[in-house]
Amino acid sequence: IMDASFFPSVRTVIVCSCPQVGKSFFVDTWIGYAIDRDPGPVLYVYPDEDTATENAKDRIIPMITKSSNLKSYLTGSGDDEGAKRIGLQHMQIYMAWARSAIKLGNKSIKYVVFDETDKYPDTANKREADPISLGEARVTTYRWGYKIWKISTPTIENAPIWKAVTTEAQVMFDYWARCPKCKTFQVMEFKQIKWPKDERDAEKVEAENLAHYECVECKAEWNDHMRDRAVRLGQWRSRNRTQINTDKHRS
Repeated sequence: IMDASFFPSVRTVIVCSCPQVGKSFFVDTWIGYAIDRDPGPVLYVYPDEDTATENAKDRIIPMITKSSNLKSYLTGSGDDEGAKRIGLQHMQIYMAWARSAIKLGNKSIKYVVFDETDKYPDTANKREADPISLGEARVTTYRWGYKIWKISTPTIENAPIWKAVTTEAQVMFDYWARCPKCKTFQVMEFKQIKWPKDERDAEKVEAENLAHYECVECKAEWNDHMRDRAVRLGQWRSRNRTQINTDKHRS
């Protein structure tokens, strides 16, 4: 994700993944780089106002204040370290939420982060377009240097993140884990999660750690430690447009 974000010709990075794997952290790290090396106005768009406020206070501001390089760009004014706007000496970071149409529509922005897009409402308000379209329109001034990130845990096929993956992405990357036993690379799939066939109590399966992941090749049973090792041994692999469309029709 970081490599794709740094590639000069890439304008939009779409991250569709399971929850709590660090996808927002990757983007925050890139914004930290931009603050120091390639500054420009930033717009974060969250599903709601509370989430925007919490992320500003708990993630974005601490990232800046705990870095000696980034901290040097602070103005020293308390007003510039607010939950809705972080003012630096050379750029601004704006916090918005999906229903704040005014905040989405009145700024020229170089970097736009759409966080958890599948939690957005269909429109910013009754008179406005959808939040993603409003945010994307802000980068016109920076047409040769803007970056957009769309990140979310997927929900349904017609929701924003899956539509972005299947209709916008020119290149798609999957993460291939590598079995610690037989060294076979594989995309991890839900059907490979196994548990006792006669056990129907999901809470018991979780509480007693009865489930495991089964390698598609050697049938080795991965416990949590082996799964983590398989992921560490893995790699990103790209697939072409034909594969993306085939997967879309198959799903």
